[in-house]
Amino acid sequence: SAAHSKMSQWQRIQMLDKVHMDQIDFLYSDDTLPMEVRQYLSYWIEEQNWSQAVELDPSQASFLFHTMLSSLDDQIGRLALGEENNANMLLKHNLRRSKLHLWSKYQECPQELAIAIEALLKQERAILSEAFSASQASVDSPCDSPVPTSHQHKIEERLMEMHKTVQSLKCSIEQHDDLQDNFDFSYRTHEYLENTSPASEPIRT
Repeated sequence: SAAHSKMSQWQRIQMLDKVHMDQIDFLYSDDTLPMEVRQYLSYWIEEQNWSQAVELDPSQASFLFHTMLSSLDDQIGRLALGEENNANMLLKHNLRRSKLHLWSKYQECPQELAIAIEALLKQERAILSEAFSASQASVDSPCDSPVPTSHQHKIEERLMEMHKTVQSLKCSIEQHDDLQDNFDFSYRTHEYLENTSPASEPIRT
């Protein structure tokens, strides 16, 4: 429906059944991206071009990282406005903690955050697609039977694949950084030797 298409991806996720919601919980069970950040910056997160930041433009990844942190500050500020008796104390605390966590985890390599968010959004879309297919199938053949074991295995395999993808992309970035460090060291060594070498060979006696 038109109303459904206007929903954010995150709004559609919040309407999932328990089986698929459990997959979302699993997706956010590690410290890659705190779920409250995904919730409170949902529209902004979904509007960014994370794949471009990963593949083409490291400076864009850095820009998105710092924009995310300042957006969290804005969100915390909004929660404090008109607040009575510290009603939002816990939520503000969690968002501040999430901001510090993101800063410490990704400040050295914002591209890792872009990689992680791109992978998470892709997995969310896969879960939504699967939930839609499952709901269509249940309309065609309604039954109260539990989710088949093969279906559960498929879910687990895909989630494991997502974690492998994130890990391999992180390794690629680390290898790139190592190569860059080696190149910088070699270049500095070469410059140093050139600058300290005599203009001509000394005369041997």
